[in-house]
Amino acid sequence: MGTEIDVRLTNVLNSGTAQVEDRFEGTTVVDLNVAGRTVIPAGSVMRGVVTAVEPATRTNRTAKLTVSFDQVTVNGRAYPVRGTVTQAIEGEGIKGRRDALRPAPVSARSSAASWAASRARSREF
Repeated sequence: MGTEIDVRLTNVLNSGTAQVEDRFEGTTVVDLNVAGRTVIPAGSVMRGVVTAVEPATRTNRTAKLTVSFDQVTVNGRAYPVRGTVTQAIEGEGIKGRRDALRPAPVSARSSAASWAASRARSREF
């Protein structure tokens, strides 16, 4: 269990071209606060990786793209995290195309909150 963090993708992810292990980045949309202290400020870079891809076909027009987040950079220092996308909002793109996740907000459930809470207690920022 973790805390949801809103992340805006900076890369276009497309099930027709993406491959497993492709890297991508996004930035946090709002501050993550723990015990009244900002531990992950808005604008922090979240890095992730494509973990599974099923492109749409002529017979099955439903594409699937699974990604996970594995790193957050706060104040220039990178920290490992584990996160998965809980909700994706389709960004602007070609009308009628549903195979690309354009730069748009995603919500990621992540262990980043647990990590951030431990850093807040130990003041390692």
